[in-house]
Amino acid sequence: ASASHLYDMAKGFSKMMVLASLYDHLFGRGVKGGGRLKRALVEKKEACVKWLEAKAKEKGVASFTELVKKGWDRQRPDRYVRVNLLRSNPAEIEAVLERDFAGKWRKDDLLPDLFVLPSGTDLHSHEMVVEGKVRMQDKASCFPAHAIGDVRGWTVFDACAAPGNKTTHLASRMHNEGKVIAFDKDKERYTLLKRTVAEMGASCVECVWSSFLDTGHDDERYLDVRGAILDPSCSGSGIVTRVAMEGERAKSGRRQGQGKGEDVKEGGGGEEKGMSAEEEKRLRSLADFQFAIVHHALSFPSMQRAVYSTCSVHSVENEQVVARVLDAHPDFELAHAIPEWRRRGEGPWLWREKVVRALPEDGTIGFFVAVFQRKEGEK
Repeated sequence: ASASHLYDMAKGFSKMMVLASLYDHLFGRGVKGGGRLKRALVEKKEACVKWLEAKAKEKGVASFTELVKKGWDRQRPDRYVRVNLLRSNPAEIEAVLERDFAGKWRKDDLLPDLFVLPSGTDLHSHEMVVEGKVRMQDKASCFPAHAIGDVRGWTVFDACAAPGNKTTHLASRMHNEGKVIAFDKDKERYTLLKRTVAEMGASCVECVWSSFLDTGHDDERYLDVRGAILDPSCSGSGIVTRVAMEGERAKSGRRQGQGKGEDVKEGGGGEEKGMSAEEEKRLRSLADFQFAIVHHALSFPSMQRAVYSTCSVHSVENEQVVARVLDAHPDFELAHAIPEWRRRGEGPWLWREKVVRALPEDGTIGFFVAVFQRKEGEK
């Protein structure tokens, strides 16, 4: 009943957008803006939590957060484990996996610090996780720290850092050599960020309780910042699309072809199909915020390389933001992000082959990555 009432109050928005926004409202960074969808989520939050708690009790689960986690785990084709190079190394983790999960694990075919286990593998109390030697992190979420390249010794921004997975992955690949300045303006998320940083031994990370957009380009503390990880709030459509797609596959018993099927089509192309005017307005608002983050980062005088990423499948948040940034910053160009990855960008732009897209059929969440680099000779 709570879900149907929420849908009624959010008429004009797709079910995918409502679910993504509800998830972000309950578990993530919160819903930006003050429109009708946010008002509906705020008004129905308590009722939705009560409904989820009742469902958890019905399923014999301790809490609604555990219920959501278990439901999400059932949709995952794989469990990804990222090695924390500050406390371990791939060879050590490989030996532990062979000891405890013989025949059930494999190395990722792209990322050297990532291992793959079967869906639903419970690692929360495993010694590797407890000791901070590994982090459970989706494959696509590991792309930004790889895409930025070797930045050991650099000072790097993480503009929207909590909960800290990408932050600590970057610190891991930097081997704590250099400095990562990680921002989050929400107090609870800032606290979570600090806890993650401590758990992973990321001593090169300085956590800042503030909005990245409040930093000054002439602030002496940031004049030597050369890199940035930029993963601002987004629609989360890449996460919800994956759950929806896997659920439909389970119901129909069929496999959708690569790049086909209405779920992929709706979110993946330059045309946002099946979207109401109000929903499109919300995406435009998110895209404006995303552009503001990237524009602000590239305006720092020593900035050399910045990775922009979203867990969205919508072009308006992905390629269209990149196009706006390139127009605003003729001193920057796109590097070829993760060239080994097959799926590239979409749309009419000649540079689309330089950006990365991921979709659920790739074995991960819907995701997007672009790498901006300062043109040679530009200051």
